[in-house]
Amino acid sequence: MAGYLVLGKHHVSGKRHDAGSFALCRQAVGAMLMIVSAYARHGSVLWSCRREHYWAIVKLGLLNYLNAICFIWGFKLTTPFVASVSQLSVPVMTYCYTTSVGLEAPTCRKGAGVCLIVLGCLLTAIGSSTDKSEHHAAMPSGVMLWLGLASLTLQTSSFSAMLVVQKPILDHYPVAVVVAWGYSAGAVFSLASSVLDGSIRTVPGHFNSPTAISIIIYSATIGALAYFELICFATKHLPASFVACSVALEPLAVSLLGILAFHYEVSALESIGYAIAMLGVAAMASVIVAEGPALSSPRRRPHHVAPKEFA
Repeated sequence: MAGYLVLGKHHVSGKRHDAGSFALCRQAVGAMLMIVSAYARHGSVLWSCRREHYWAIVKLGLLNYLNAICFIWGFKLTTPFVASVSQLSVPVMTYCYTTSVGLEAPTCRKGAGVCLIVLGCLLTAIGSSTDKSEHHAAMPSGVMLWLGLASLTLQTSSFSAMLVVQKPILDHYPVAVVVAWGYSAGAVFSLASSVLDGSIRTVPGHFNSPTAISIIIYSATIGALAYFELICFATKHLPASFVACSVALEPLAVSLLGILAFHYEVSALESIGYAIAMLGVAAMASVIVAEGPALSSPRRRPHHVAPKEFA
């Protein structure tokens, strides 16, 4: 995802390419790949969505669209660094929501794990922000910055909601099928949005050079197909709050990309941040081991067991 952030920022920076049409291209190509992948692995199951799940798929599609478009506008109007740091709010929002509605039982170790991960990543972000090397883009100011931050706030909220909405659907269908449905519905919302704001007219510009085509393909494969299948698979087997913590590690990945690609030297504060974040991950992992595969709270409704061919 760190690579998608950096490449995406380069692709939509300035007036080079429109953010709305970039989201449409990425989602359209990604949705086609997801449909092909799901059909190749599960066949006719792809067309077997039950009527009672239609509305959930629509909501999942809307959340996918908001997550995609707001993320792109967020890093277009700010920087990849700011966009990655904003993901620190995802585990906090997800944990608060899942515990408040009874999807997960609140425990001290879970809360401590979330806090340690956020604290560690925040320290890493603060330490990294003092670096002036070329991998840190100039920070915008004024209205554009606030619009970018507002977009990232909506994006992180949408991502947290997406984790919660898709979890019960995964009790009935394979991971690849749910990903294909949700992302395809998101592509439909993206198409409608592009038609309404006129950005669909700029779609050909995203395929006018080998570099632009490569960025679209990378964004649709690594940044969409692989990323969302991994997230969905993890959501199926782990608590949503734990999956959300993996997203919070994104600032660490962005810093690591700077170290590898730009020979950036790690500061003492960043090293401490890495250590604390990893301690938080270990704390959350210990909860998974201790609670076992059920990970259910007293108020959680039992799920229906999927038929063997859906497993």
